[in-house]
Amino acid sequence: MAKLVSVVFIVACLFVLSACQTSVTPSLEVPDQSIEDGKVSVNAAIDAIGWLVLHPATEAGSPDTSVVLKKTYLTGAGEWTDIQVTVPMAVGEERTIFAMLYYDNPIDRIFQPSSDNTTDPVVTTESGIVQDSFTLPGIPPYIEIEQSATTGKVTFTLGLDAAGWLILRPETTGGEMDTSVILARARFTGAGEYDLTITLPGTVEAGETIYAVLHYDDPTDEAFTYTPSGDDDPPVQAEGSDVIESFEVSD
Repeated sequence: MAKLVSVVFIVACLFVLSACQTSVTPSLEVPDQSIEDGKVSVNAAIDAIGWLVLHPATEAGSPDTSVVLKKTYLTGAGEWTDIQVTVPMAVGEERTIFAMLYYDNPIDRIFQPSSDNTTDPVVTTESGIVQDSFTLPGIPPYIEIEQSATTGKVTFTLGLDAAGWLILRPETTGGEMDTSVILARARFTGAGEYDLTITLPGTVEAGETIYAVLHYDDPTDEAFTYTPSGDDDPPVQAEGSDVIESFEVSD
């Protein structure tokens, strides 16, 4: 009889322990809304396997769940602290980002939420949808040269706050940018950060100075029609100056 009581007691304890381990109230918090090294820290609690997902805000200020900026897989129920999520920087004006929790249901490690919330549903509690928001500060448009130019190719990282162009121009004999000549161009369909590699024309020689300058596609017609005396496709400015970087073509 004593053995039976002991077994029942042990089973009861295991049941209580299991219940305690799985009794997690879903929650989400972005405790420190500052962005460091392109990352934001998120604390999350979830009662099953799921996802932490970042969405941009709509113009009305609600989560735009049709766009996924980043997602992180949460492998089980529990509390997750200091989740470091890389966020895409906002070029131009600041914008609001929403962090939301979703269940991975069915469990397949594929994020495919349905409009009727039957697959990978949003996590909710009595208080509503589990979410938190933070502000992504805006950065000015920019150009960075990511590697040394060679006589064949050069790699750039750039940020635009609207649809626009990256234009490469040579230098005049007077040491200024020659706005009458275009060596290469690339068009970008909207605001964002971009990485690209451009092949320089074969006429470019080592030692030449090349200018990289950003222009808006304004009017938006996918045709570069800038002239120094005109209004079309004006140069992009940051803090009152045109966004221009120069580099010397190396051997």
